[in-house]
Amino acid sequence: MCESRLRRVLAVAGPTLVVEDPDGGIEHASLLAYEGPVPRRGDFVVVHSGYALAPVDDEEAALMLAELGRAPSAPDPGQGAGGWTSASAQEERG
Repeated sequence: MCESRLRRVLAVAGPTLVVEDPDGGIEHASLLAYEGPVPRRGDFVVVHSGYALAPVDDEEAALMLAELGRAPSAPDPGQGAGGWTSASAQEERG
């Protein structure tokens, strides 16, 4: 069974993204099915079966991580998990 997962963009390489999972794993995702403006480094996206599908804003990403039990407490829109924070994502976009 395939599942959609939250990923953070590390790089955009033409029609492909290099993305990171909350545990630091790196993979590639196609932009072929993406709905929205081309993501930038530090943006969060939903990836399903190797395809980036949609953008996820920083606040929603923090809520998703908290729901998955990866955040230490109630979600703070500025905090993520595994080194992912809204602030660090904003700095990377910079």
